[in-house]
Amino acid sequence: MGKSSRSLPGVPLVRFSHSLAFIGYLRAFGAPTDRYLGTSKLPTLCEEPDNLIPVENMYTFLAAAARKEEPLLGWLVGERVGDRQLSSELRKRLEMAPSLFMALKNLMELVNSEASDIEMGIIERKDDIVVFTHYVGMRSVAGYAVAQAYQISVFVSLVQLFLGKDWRPAEIGLECQRTHDELPEQYHGSRFYPRSEFGYFTVPRSCLHRALATDGRHRRKASMGGLTPIGQVDDLELMRRLLKSYLADGYVSQAFAARLLDTSVRSLTRRLSAHGTTYQQLIDGLRLQVAKEHLGDPDMRIIDVANAVGVSDPGDFTRMFLRVSGMTPKVFRRTICHID
Repeated sequence: MGKSSRSLPGVPLVRFSHSLAFIGYLRAFGAPTDRYLGTSKLPTLCEEPDNLIPVENMYTFLAAAARKEEPLLGWLVGERVGDRQLSSELRKRLEMAPSLFMALKNLMELVNSEASDIEMGIIERKDDIVVFTHYVGMRSVAGYAVAQAYQISVFVSLVQLFLGKDWRPAEIGLECQRTHDELPEQYHGSRFYPRSEFGYFTVPRSCLHRALATDGRHRRKASMGGLTPIGQVDDLELMRRLLKSYLADGYVSQAFAARLLDTSVRSLTRRLSAHGTTYQQLIDGLRLQVAKEHLGDPDMRIIDVANAVGVSDPGDFTRMFLRVSGMTPKVFRRTICHID
């Protein structure tokens, strides 16, 4: 998302899907979109999202449309498309991540695996993380500010899948020189830093452990009480239920899990990949889920919580919990459960 593909010598390229998001938005309220495309030397009839176009041409298109139609174009389109702009692979990895922290790390890993001049990543600070984006050498190109606003808006929409639609970042930085009033109204409560080194927003560490918010369908199931019949549970949920039973016995190897499921390691890997996850991520998610439940019990020692998820060494448990949730078990217990 927001990532350019491999480039011809001297010609940075990007998937046409990002332009399609703007084209659909502009055409919806009757803007002369084809004229902007034509003057920017972009195709007017192409509808193939994986086709490639020059980045500078797309930026020229964005600059013209924002100048003549809607100054907040990047923000509005990013909020509108949200996670729909992700490829199916990225979306699966996001949905299967055991925590917001792992979802963001997975997202950055996949985005940065493509050859591109765009830099996206995470900077960890004491109380929050900084999710940043920067396109080397493009800062002065017209339309860059619109593209960066779009990228940040999409990423904020992804975080909102975990934290709720009302969540807003406490801090936003943009490379362009803009005033606070040029942000959408919903961001006026955020601290704003123009002319930053890169575009970014912050996410508090206290939220990073959160799993993906369940939809209404899952909530209705939960409110009905009782257990879902095994025959109505998908194979991924069956794996979770089965492996969760063995957590306290120690690390459940993939070979052992494959034997339990009467399959091979290779087949198990393929089945998990079809769901957009890996075996390690499946175990991490189960351990995090059980550990968070136990940490809410003030009478349960950290070492006992570690043992309950199959980790015998408290240091190893702390490192695992930090890697998956973005905070240590003690910090989680103190800040989330209000237990000293």
